[in-house]
Amino acid sequence: MGQYQFGRRKQRPLKPKKSDDPYIFTIGNLLEWEHHAEHQLTKAGNNSATAKEETIKKLREKQQQVPVQISESVYISNASGVSDVDKLHKLGITHVLNVAGSMAAWSPQEEYEKKGIHYKMVDAIDEPTYDMLDLHLEECLEFMRGAQNNNSKNEARIVVHCYAGCNRSGVIVAAEHMLRTRTNVLETVLHCRTCRGNAFLTNNGFQGQLVALARREGLLGPAPGSRGCVVEPWLWRKVRKEIEH
Repeated sequence: MGQYQFGRRKQRPLKPKKSDDPYIFTIGNLLEWEHHAEHQLTKAGNNSATAKEETIKKLREKQQQVPVQISESVYISNASGVSDVDKLHKLGITHVLNVAGSMAAWSPQEEYEKKGIHYKMVDAIDEPTYDMLDLHLEECLEFMRGAQNNNSKNEARIVVHCYAGCNRSGVIVAAEHMLRTRTNVLETVLHCRTCRGNAFLTNNGFQGQLVALARREGLLGPAPGSRGCVVEPWLWRKVRKEIEH
């Protein structure tokens, strides 16, 4: 699963700064995966409207087939998607991390254990003012790290879920992916939305926490609209006035 650049040193709370606003605004308003998927097809020389529609359709169908794979060893799901323990076993899932507490625990822990699946539950709240990352990121990363470190064949597969599979699980999965791969925050969210859909990480409080984490870890990446950013300059110029006023 790679090495996390994140430790136990005492940290300040993950609170957004004014300078984070363009990134938070971008996550909330400009990272619709369909636009970027079409843009990538155009860049690759595929201008066929039919081909684009077919690609978008296939991706949408895949996004609904939970658990959805985010990386080689990490999946995201809603509560329903992890209730079929036999299906998880067939997918090779070795660990389940529930970050929504008992409300999303649709299958008894014993059912997972019967299939050799390790289970952890974290009781978190999907509210913009809830300090999701400050309260739970480290223990979630420890569980995910431990899953990989304790699997000698490097075959651990972890599914992180909450109730809807969008916000609580979303910010944990995004933070894990960003820290492990050292991918900047906007590319991380865009990747996750391409896998899970635009409902991924719509909680604006969690968006701000993720951006604050990215700033602290040096993973903000190019500013929106600048060279190398996933948001094209023309699109950023079009909406820039909305931030400034």
